Amino acid sequence: MDDGCSTRPAGRDARPPQLQSQLLSRGLRLLLRLILAKIVTMKIVINGQEQILAPITLALLIEQLGMKQDRVAVELNRDIVPRAKWTETNLAEGDRLEIVHFVGGGLS
Repeated sequence: MDDGCSTRPAGRDARPPQLQSQLLSRGLRLLLRLILAKIVTMKIVINGQEQILAPITLALLIEQLGMKQDRVAVELNRDIVPRAKWTETNLAEGDRLEIVHFVGGGLS
């Protein structure tokens, strides 16, 4: 029942316009993040196992894997990548990596 005192039109959200705008903005940001997460991921294969990652350079991947750069050799799509090129080597959808981690040791 409308008593004539309401400042909001009947049938609309009872929240103040500023709050409606904030909620819409938050909702759109969340939706955008979900969409971007789906768009900006890629599938690559590392040592025979499929991985889903965000775009990354080879150097950052090696770091994230917790490997020491001076003890690793990397083959990208059947080509050895020189360590000096790792920071400028961007990984892409469908790339295949073989990573060999060298372990020191021997007889004393």
